[in-house]
Amino acid sequence: MMSLRCVPPSPEVMSMLYMDYRRSGAYKKMSFLKYLESVGYTDPSKDVVGMDDRTRFRATAAGPELIDVPAQPVTGAVRVKVLLLDFSDRTGSLPSQHYEDLLFSKDVYPTGSMRDFYKEVSLGKVDIAGSVSRLVSHAEALLLLHQRRIWDALGELSAQCSSVGRGCGAGGASKRCDL
Repeated sequence: MMSLRCVPPSPEVMSMLYMDYRRSGAYKKMSFLKYLESVGYTDPSKDVVGMDDRTRFRATAAGPELIDVPAQPVTGAVRVKVLLLDFSDRTGSLPSQHYEDLLFSKDVYPTGSMRDFYKEVSLGKVDIAGSVSRLVSHAEALLLLHQRRIWDALGELSAQCSSVGRGCGAGGASKRCDL
């Protein structure tokens, strides 16, 4: 069973609320935030670490966990790979092309795709493009993740070997590398 999630109102709704605030004359007596509270609005992101509160880390049992903000703004083409997961209790029925259109189409849906959204909010500075995988079972996804970690570890080992000048298979020959 799906549970409902609270989300902040759209910019259009916030704009209407702000205009109501201005028309009511309350702006002379209280801040916009106080006005929102007076009309019953509660911020769903309040007390959620990392949601527009300038928090840089959160406390965990293992120590502080960094919530990193990129040092440089993201601009240009951003490639994304989407993995469609099929769970045993909730099997997928729509083709991957549906999700590819939903995420990466340009000016197709009236409400826009993810690509349209990022293009709009970045004032044209970010263009999201990508592809969607076939439907993959949860178990298969875990196996793929495990294989990826092995390949990443092998790549790191190879980089370490070459940085100490041992070659590890340079020139097509497989050589032993002792670190």
